[in-house]
Amino acid sequence: MELELRDEWLQLLIERYSSRGRDMPESNRKQAMLPAGATLIPNPIGTACGFHLRIGRARCYFTPGVPSEFKQMVDEQILPDLGTHFAAGTTEVRRYFTFGVSESSLSDRLDTQTWPEHIDLGYRSSMPIIELKLISQQAEQTDFATAEAQLLAVITPFLVARDELDLPGELADKLAGRELHIYESGSAGLVLHSLAPAIPQLIGHLGSLPGGAELLLRQINNNQELTMAIGSETEHGISIALWDGKTGAAQTLKVGIQNPSLRQGIIAFAAQDMLRRYLNQEPMLGNYETLLRTDEFHIGS
Repeated sequence: MELELRDEWLQLLIERYSSRGRDMPESNRKQAMLPAGATLIPNPIGTACGFHLRIGRARCYFTPGVPSEFKQMVDEQILPDLGTHFAAGTTEVRRYFTFGVSESSLSDRLDTQTWPEHIDLGYRSSMPIIELKLISQQAEQTDFATAEAQLLAVITPFLVARDELDLPGELADKLAGRELHIYESGSAGLVLHSLAPAIPQLIGHLGSLPGGAELLLRQINNNQELTMAIGSETEHGISIALWDGKTGAAQTLKVGIQNPSLRQGIIAFAAQDMLRRYLNQEPMLGNYETLLRTDEFHIGS
């Protein structure tokens, strides 16, 4: 788009510099050049104005990058302007968080489906989670119920949370004061770092632990309290074991990622998901697609 000089902003710039006893530098003239047809957004505390315009069906807002200027313009001008175009409270978003499945795999299963009118499906990847969103500005609740049932039919095996993802908080609530021991090696202390602030009755131990599902589970199966262990990494992956004093399960998971910190982060989340499954009385070992289970071992029923 061609640029055009906005005399009203140029005059304001000249006056601002004049009030400080200075002449406006000629280079500041470009701050009054806006795309033709754009609506000017005044900047109450800076020299660069903002503007908004329509691009196709989108209403686009442009502001200076200085945080204090941006925030004030959003609060005082942009949000009120949006309120004149979109009725408040009409957009509804429902969120679903999945683990152990890729975005492309979900897309293959979901994008070919027909969804109820006025409901859109969105994705957001944030390692190791894929967030899915059902979004609508005018759908009926019956349409949302239909869309949710349709979505859950596909993602339930990988679903770890709805609406909000706070696995440490959820685990703390479900433990309800129950003591938890964690022995951690191959995940670099990430499980303890994540859970300790939320679970005061957690007792953590860092140190070298054996690899392999059976060896790791037998390492902790003399404990009387709920105990989790994350073993040392081997060529077969990293083992995770969970024991409740009577029964236990262990698995070795291999993550096909070269970056060690990302690999450890995924294993740390898998360990928390294993504990979540146990506390929900679900099978402790999830059927993940993005992780290779190379070994598993069980004690008890």
